[in-house]
Amino acid sequence: MCPKLCESTRCTGCGSCRNICPKDAISLTVDEEGFLSPRVDADVCVGCKRCETVCPILQPPRLERRTEPDVYACWNVDDVVRAKSSSGGMFSVYANKILKQKGVVYGVGFNEEKRAVFMKAENEDELAKMRSSKYVQADVGTIYRDVRRELDKGRLVLFSGLPCQIAALYAFLGKDDPYLLTCDLLCYGTPSPTLFRKWFGSLDSEYKEPLKTIDMRPKKLGKPKREIALAFDGKNKRTFIRWESRKADYLGLYFVKQVSLRSSCVQCSFSTIPRVGDVSLGDFWGLGSEKSFEKSDEKERGVSLNLVNSDKGAKLVKLCENDAFWFKRSFNEAKKDNQGLLLHIGSHPLRKQFVRDSVRLSYYELRRKYRRLLGSTFKKRLGKIVGKRIRRKFPKFFEESTE
Repeated sequence: MCPKLCESTRCTGCGSCRNICPKDAISLTVDEEGFLSPRVDADVCVGCKRCETVCPILQPPRLERRTEPDVYACWNVDDVVRAKSSSGGMFSVYANKILKQKGVVYGVGFNEEKRAVFMKAENEDELAKMRSSKYVQADVGTIYRDVRRELDKGRLVLFSGLPCQIAALYAFLGKDDPYLLTCDLLCYGTPSPTLFRKWFGSLDSEYKEPLKTIDMRPKKLGKPKREIALAFDGKNKRTFIRWESRKADYLGLYFVKQVSLRSSCVQCSFSTIPRVGDVSLGDFWGLGSEKSFEKSDEKERGVSLNLVNSDKGAKLVKLCENDAFWFKRSFNEAKKDNQGLLLHIGSHPLRKQFVRDSVRLSYYELRRKYRRLLGSTFKKRLGKIVGKRIRRKFPKFFEESTE
């Protein structure tokens, strides 16, 4: 008898069921909304139902986590690494410390096929692929099995991923291993790999040359910009496109409007307090909202929000105290403008229609349909254009009127 997995609308595609199956009867395949979801091969399944026991939705892992985590605003002392990171470069701080202790690091990077996948790093060159935000659901493959093998060897492991993936790892292992350190990322939901692949292909067509790499949140002169950096084969310079531009609609429109997210992201069970990871990392958007921040000039270069959720997490922070600048802050400030700390992030009324169209339509057809439905109206765009021209023509009038 085949197992009964969690409802499709609650499934996160975490892959714990796939990893635990002794017969490899479960695969992650693209569903009708373009996301990776488990599929059971009834001809191979032996009915052991181990997959039911490791589903973090059906059987949430029990972890000792703080209901009031310590909160830090922090950033990497290495300016070069910080400049290559999305925010303050704290993942690299933790990862490099683990590598120096002969440990191994797991995180998400783009492979040669431009797919977001979990991978393992045992040196700094391999670690570089895991930096920066991806904004797409990563394929876990059989990475949890690999983590277990390394832990069984007695190696120190740092595993970085979304909260649902961290929960899945613990559920798969069946315990909180003393050699395991986890870092969950403040998540706003994930678009599908199907949509990402189509968007990536549209950029290839737009520029009429193969796109090599993509950086969703690059920094210019060390400062974050609301732009996407594109690197093409055979070119040394990168091309930048603004989030608001038509070419960047995957991120600047569909993701921002929360119309491209997985259904389980709308009712996430893990983006809340207490967290599942030993530490949590994200952008400190609300820094300075509760009380002034003495290093406010550093905000424009990227500052990480760091939550310490367990005793192991506290030990990791202690171990890295000389590798970053640390500033203790309040949890109320951490919650400010950070949806990743909320249980439900909300859903767009067109979400279900959009994600199904993202599978059915070409990217050009999708863009033509939803640019009108989701983007600014002609009246609003015209108003902005006229407003800018008036301000340029009569700058003194507007300077005086705003005083």
